[in-house]
Amino acid sequence: MVFAIFAIFAISLVLLVHYYVGRRFFQWIKLFNPSFPTLFGWGILVFLISCVILSHVLPTSWFTSPLAWVGSYWLGILFYTLLFLFLLEFIRILSLVKLIPRTWIRTKRMQFAAGIIGLCFILGIVSYGSFHANQIKVNKYDISIKKSETQLDSLKLVMISDIHLGYVRGEKDIKRIVEKINALNPDIVCIPGDIFDGNADALNKQDETIEHLKKIRSKYGVYASLGNHDAGNTYASMISFIQKSNIQLLQDESVVVDGQFTIVGMKDLRPIGNQESKRSTIKKVVSNVDKSKPVILLDHQPSQLQEAAESGVDLMLSGHTHRGQIFPFNYVTQANFMNDWGYLKVKSLQSVVTSGVGTWGPPLRIGSNSEIVMIDIKFE
Repeated sequence: MVFAIFAIFAISLVLLVHYYVGRRFFQWIKLFNPSFPTLFGWGILVFLISCVILSHVLPTSWFTSPLAWVGSYWLGILFYTLLFLFLLEFIRILSLVKLIPRTWIRTKRMQFAAGIIGLCFILGIVSYGSFHANQIKVNKYDISIKKSETQLDSLKLVMISDIHLGYVRGEKDIKRIVEKINALNPDIVCIPGDIFDGNADALNKQDETIEHLKKIRSKYGVYASLGNHDAGNTYASMISFIQKSNIQLLQDESVVVDGQFTIVGMKDLRPIGNQESKRSTIKKVVSNVDKSKPVILLDHQPSQLQEAAESGVDLMLSGHTHRGQIFPFNYVTQANFMNDWGYLKVKSLQSVVTSGVGTWGPPLRIGSNSEIVMIDIKFE
């Protein structure tokens, strides 16, 4: 019942937003083309809405991937169209209360100019965001961990997160990512979640993607935990894919690596769908870990830093936030997480959160980077 109410509310909101955008856009077009076929315009909007919805509800087939691409880009265009229209509405309100002259927005010339500026702004920012999303940066951190019960002097750890393999991100992206990882010559590679975008079947060329992942070179191997999108009806296929890729998946469990340090991996805190069993607690999973050796925790959502600190974790690696991915959502993630991106120390715990190497929803990056994180750890 609750889901049905939420679904009705969400659909109603989507329709209302599209009606508002369509109405404003067609009003602008009719300023210089009064005979514009409005029905045709509404048909295009219906198609764009359908791309968003159908790519999520239809069975995977040859045409769902193009639908997903169109729908994903449309979400980005729609969002920045709304931002621009809200700005115009604010200017309109200022004119109504006579804080600016009404002639500024009443003339056709000004309205036409505003529309052209809006189109240039939207197309420009979406084009930039699409290009920037594919520019993978390497972000480096130097940290130290005071643990005497290890023979290692240092450890070069590379972290990637939030790949979101599916209709939009796939085999070619993984090939580029693996090449960049290997160029860093890591000792160990960690992936704290969201390998998938919620549907393993949406990934084309799975065998080729697996072969690319198997080419990751590191001294101690590749370790991963689950993210909130690594769940759902294709969960079993996701697990099989990860195992075939020579990635050691840790689900509320730990492993001692070469007798020198411990890697702990947690299930996601709030998965979107099935992950077979409920998540344990960090305290319980870490309780039997030898704290005299360095303890590195993979936990997708950086939500439980205090519990990790109190449990004796030395380094917590997370993703999930995307650092907002597109402006101004970076302010939302900053408000919701103690550490939404970068480095933070909480008591004896050191937290590093990555903005992710892939994208979710619109394949855009505005105000954030797609990144691979390299952490040089010194043991004292």
